[in-house]
Amino acid sequence: MVNQSTIRLIKTLSTHISITRICEILGISRTTYYRHLNKHEEYTLTEVENRIHQLCIENHFFYGYRKIHALLTKDGSIKCSVSKVQRIMSRHGWGCCFKQKRFNKPGNPYKTFENLVNRDWNTDQPLQKLTTDITYLPFGKTMLYLST
Repeated sequence: MVNQSTIRLIKTLSTHISITRICEILGISRTTYYRHLNKHEEYTLTEVENRIHQLCIENHFFYGYRKIHALLTKDGSIKCSVSKVQRIMSRHGWGCCFKQKRFNKPGNPYKTFENLVNRDWNTDQPLQKLTTDITYLPFGKTMLYLST
C-alpha cells in the first residue's frame, strides 16, 4: 500500500531522478505509483458516509449493512438504498465483526488407548495380541462396513 507521503516524495524527487529509479529504490512498481497518484487527492466523506461511519462506531461494528440501513432510515433524515449502504461499508471496510460459533458435540468424547502392541506381533502363546480393523465398501448409493 502506498501512502500519501510516498506519493509526495516521488513527486518532489522526480525533478532530479527518474520515476523508475525512485520506485526501484522504494521497492514499489511504477504502475502502483501511477495508480495511486490520482487516488491520494484529499478525499472527504459525504453526509451519508459520515452517518454510516458514526452508526458503525456507535454499535462497535456489530451490525451489518441491513441493520445499519434500518437505523439510517429510521429517523427519515437520510434516504438511500440498502445496496448503497452495502457498497459504502464494503468500500471502507466497515463490515460487521462476528464471533465464531462454537459447536458443542453432545455425548461423551471418544476414548483413546495407549499403543500397547507397538508393531511387535511376536508372541509366545496364541491369542495374546488381538486387533481389529474396519473397511468401508461402497455398494451402490450406500456404504457397507466390514469389521475384521
